[in-house]
Amino acid sequence: MKKVIFTAILAIATAVSVNAQWKVGANLGLQVPTGTFGDVSGTGFGLAANGEYLATENIGIGAQLGYYSFGEKESGSGSWSIVPITVTGKYYFMTEGLKPYAGLDLGFYSLSYEVDLGILGANVSTSETKFGLAPVVGLQYDFSDNWALDANLKYNYITTSGDAVTSFGINVGVVYSIK
Repeated sequence: MKKVIFTAILAIATAVSVNAQWKVGANLGLQVPTGTFGDVSGTGFGLAANGEYLATENIGIGAQLGYYSFGEKESGSGSWSIVPITVTGKYYFMTEGLKPYAGLDLGFYSLSYEVDLGILGANVSTSETKFGLAPVVGLQYDFSDNWALDANLKYNYITTSGDAVTSFGINVGVVYSIK
């Protein structure tokens, strides 16, 4: 599914007019669970693919598909995975060179938990989809006409029937601009 969405974003981006600017990118990073989620899970990793349309020189709108994985803190026999599917909005404070930005992701997060019961020889899993949001701050640095490095800090907040599932991401990646 991730490959299909990323391919669709890339196909749409290549079909736009020369005057429009699209960006496609990918990043990876450490995901640090916080709150009650941090009480039961350890630091994880994450990766994401995204596409963005620059509506103006300073405002970008787009979509993102990601995957975050966390291990169980105590026993190590369980694991969580989170798949965010979000729309994104960013405001770039500068338009050339080093570009600081702030933004917000809104969308659905698929949460899954699996535990290996070991001696019983069975795996138990559960999954649900919830609404979430993620404020983000970051920097993009253009190192060529089309390529940029991206570094960002993102706080994921996922609503649940109990305590919210929260994590803090420290991410780096690359962005390709289609001009």
